[in-house]
Amino acid sequence: RARALRAPKADHPCRKTNTYFVFGIIDSYYKAGATDKARELTNAFADHLDAELDYFSAFDREDRKRAANEWRTNLQFYQMLLQNVQVHDQDSVQEFYQRFQLAAQPFGNGRG
Repeated sequence: RARALRAPKADHPCRKTNTYFVFGIIDSYYKAGATDKARELTNAFADHLDAELDYFSAFDREDRKRAANEWRTNLQFYQMLLQNVQVHDQDSVQEFYQRFQLAAQPFGNGRG
């Protein structure tokens, strides 16, 4: 099936901040009791990762191999978000885990 490929938006909020800082900011929100803010940023970053992973999932096998570092990094970021949710937000764990599983599904065992 033909599918139009769109790169993730360059103006996404998570692109304005170094990705590694996002995790610290989320963690700080949770620790400060600002769970809604932490969830908001977690979901915004997950939206960004979903868009990138969806983009890579449309690649043919060879192109997906060439882009393996990028989509594996995105899956690692998703796992880091999930770990943060598991530690700080038990009410959201099941839903976020399902979201991660859905995003990771096209990449199977990590080989694409």
